[in-house]
Amino acid sequence: MNNRGMTLIETLVAISIAAMVAIGIGYISMIAKSNTVAQKAGTEGLEVVSSISDWIYTQAACNSSLVTKTLPVAQTDLELNGYQGFGIFSSTPIKVGLVINNNLRIEKLTMGLKPGSPATNYNYNAQSLTKKIAQIEIETEVTVPNNSDRAQLRRTLELPVLVDGGDVIRYCLSELTGELISHLQLR
Repeated sequence: MNNRGMTLIETLVAISIAAMVAIGIGYISMIAKSNTVAQKAGTEGLEVVSSISDWIYTQAACNSSLVTKTLPVAQTDLELNGYQGFGIFSSTPIKVGLVINNNLRIEKLTMGLKPGSPATNYNYNAQSLTKKIAQIEIETEVTVPNNSDRAQLRRTLELPVLVDGGDVIRYCLSELTGELISHLQLR
């Protein structure tokens, strides 16, 4: 280097080195942000699945989403009505493809008869009913921009139900109070 300052080549080399350092810092920052978003979305996914799972066991969920539906032998798509939480309004049905936020969506929501579950016959309010186990599967998928990982959360619920002769759900046993259960009579 001479006393006249830096040459054009020296200036270009310095600018190139500074640009590479800036790109590296930007890339690391983008990855860190992506991982933070993925972690937050994964936590939200777990909270959503837990909240919907807890709600399914309520009388309101049973009445709005399950009663009068046929309990299929094989898993078939299910639509839940009346759930409210996580930005989902009670007027919005929960079904496959529902986007809960930019990074979280319902990937699978099905119901079917639990394979191998025993059926018990009862009489209730002059109706011949059969106790069966409905198996409900919920799966969410978390996708994050700039992150190739796709986290899936899956939960399988078992809900005892009373069905009529056509396998139409009439009651969820989680909704029956002690008084109603005492009126169930084995056939």
